[in-house]
Amino acid sequence: MHLHGKDATDRAESLLGRPLTDAEHHIASLEGYSESPYLDTKDVLTSGFGQTGRYLRMPFDKVVSIFEDRTRQIVPAYDELPAFMKLRLLDSTYRGGLSGSPATLRLINAGDWDGAAVEFLNNDEFIAAVESGSGVASRMQETSKAMLEMAIWGRV
Repeated sequence: MHLHGKDATDRAESLLGRPLTDAEHHIASLEGYSESPYLDTKDVLTSGFGQTGRYLRMPFDKVVSIFEDRTRQIVPAYDELPAFMKLRLLDSTYRGGLSGSPATLRLINAGDWDGAAVEFLNNDEFIAAVESGSGVASRMQETSKAMLEMAIWGRV
């Protein structure tokens, strides 16, 4: 059984026994939920809310917390950013895209959001996702779009 959108967030609330934080809601709604392990598009064993590796059997809230902390480490200004940007950066760190893009991180941390938006999509993962029709492509485009919004937000 694989749940998507509201069904996935409802399942997360049920598992945690409480309302979700904005970060948990964002990740659950995008990742979906699977009770049974499956191989993702890169043949990586995945279960729960897109959880892999050492996170596979970890409680969802703990995994989100770990990735929020990881995002704070790679983007020191994370907590000062508007909510829309924090959620996009967290999402990208959760999927592995942001932490795997040193050039994008340099641009973000220098406050060059326009440059970061372009650089973020300038990679083989994005091209492959577009060609395959993977949902990863639209998530990456949404993150790039949020970076462009940050560039405008920063100029206001």
